[in-house]
Amino acid sequence: MPGQLTWKSESHELPFPGNIDQSELLRFVKRIGYRWKPPKRSLGGTDLNLIRQMRNDLAHGKQTFEDVGALYSTQDIVEKFDRIREFMISFLRAVDRYKVKQLYQRR
Repeated sequence: MPGQLTWKSESHELPFPGNIDQSELLRFVKRIGYRWKPPKRSLGGTDLNLIRQMRNDLAHGKQTFEDVGALYSTQDIVEKFDRIREFMISFLRAVDRYKVKQLYQRR
């Protein structure tokens, strides 16, 4: 139908899909032409990939909450949270610097 909004032809046309992971965030930074490296302690945001996969498995009934919960100790979850938090804070600060310095105007 003419005038109907669709994203079917371009899988990465939007900045992010419904649930993002580390590769989508890195692809976005590369797409806007900004140089940013995640903090080493954050493991580059790889925990986001695990969370996305687990979320999808739960949402589609491939695993139960009991099965997924049994895979990780409380300490594991706290460590993952700390790494993800560090990654996301660094990412958001980088995007904010990009905006404040108006680097988008130099492309």
